[in-house]
Amino acid sequence: MNERHEGQLKLAHQLYDDRDLKQELLWQREFLDTGYLSYQQVCFNKWIFDECLKRLEERKVGKWIKVTETEFGIGYQCSECGRFILTESIDGRKLEDFPYCHCGAVMRGNENE
Repeated sequence: MNERHEGQLKLAHQLYDDRDLKQELLWQREFLDTGYLSYQQVCFNKWIFDECLKRLEERKVGKWIKVTETEFGIGYQCSECGRFILTESIDGRKLEDFPYCHCGAVMRGNENE
C-alpha cells in the first residue's frame, strides 16, 4: 500500500465505525466481480481491499489512562504503548482531540468509561 491508500484508509476509519467499514469493504470487493473493470484493475483492487481488511482486523484498541494532574494539564498514558500526552494545557487540547495514539491504536474513551 502506498501513502494514498493509507490516507484513504484513515479517512474511511473516520467516516465508519469498524463494523460498518468491514461490511463496506466486503461489499466493494464483491462488486469487483461484476465485470465493469479490467482483469488487472480487479486483481489490484482486490489486493487493496484484502490489505485494508487485514489491517482493520489487526488494529489495536486502547484507552487513555490518567497518570498525573498538574497546573499545566492532565497527563494520560496509552494502554497499548505507554505514550504520554498532556491535555487541557495552555493550547486547550482536550482528550477528545486524541482519538488515535501514535502507535496506531484507536482510543476508546479513558479508564473511567
